[in-house]
Amino acid sequence: MVFFNYYWFSVRFVAMFFIISLIIDLEFIFLIINFIFLHIINGITSVLFDYIHKKKLSFFLLGLLKIFLIENLLQVSKFFF
Repeated sequence: MVFFNYYWFSVRFVAMFFIISLIIDLEFIFLIINFIFLHIINGITSVLFDYIHKKKLSFFLLGLLKIFLIENLLQVSKFFF
């Protein structure tokens, strides 16, 4: 029985979609940068909850992280618009 590798297909499809969309429109670059920031924030949030066990410190760092995300998104939007 042969299994179809959906992961391999999805990675190639998303890469092809992004390359084609970058050629077509500039707003997709803005979307990609936003998704990169959200991916970074999700990764750092999971590390915070896994390795920092004091609730007050983890919520404080999570708040700083959200402020960092908002500031970066505002700077990127100023750059493009």
